[in-house]
Amino acid sequence: MALYDPAGMSTAGKIPVYILPALASTDLSAVTVAEMGAGTQVDTAMTSLTYGAEQATRDRKMLSDTVAEQIGGQRTHSIDLGTLAAMDPQGTDALKTLLVEDAVVYIVALPGLASATAPAAAQKAWITRATVGTVVPAGITPDDGNEFGWNVTFNKVTNNFEAAVSGV
Repeated sequence: MALYDPAGMSTAGKIPVYILPALASTDLSAVTVAEMGAGTQVDTAMTSLTYGAEQATRDRKMLSDTVAEQIGGQRTHSIDLGTLAAMDPQGTDALKTLLVEDAVVYIVALPGLASATAPAAAQKAWITRATVGTVVPAGITPDDGNEFGWNVTFNKVTNNFEAAVSGV
């Protein structure tokens, strides 16, 4: 019997995240170094990264059953980038230009790598295809340290957590 006993790895500073306008891989299995270069690295502007999933279920209760069971139904995936820091609201914000409502974007995370690590062939990647739902200013308060930011929602989320960066 194999023993699964990982030492654990801190996530702080170890997950470069990019938003790409396009991706050739329709099954989200790979992203090229060139595609990564056409994207925008955003982990330096993010407060968190959360992947979520829900699955609907229905009960199966037949007269002859002594124990009911639940049968899995539709799955819904989600992604939340937390609040994204904004540039000067009087200037042009490159991130806001990329995140247009109803646009399809690709969010690529390189787990376990330092934020400054450049994308390279054979790196493992988590790829998400999502449609931008809404882009609204983050809450504005008189609190010390409050900064301008964007809250973004995504729809039609599809993930592949077994993808890789290719050199092609």
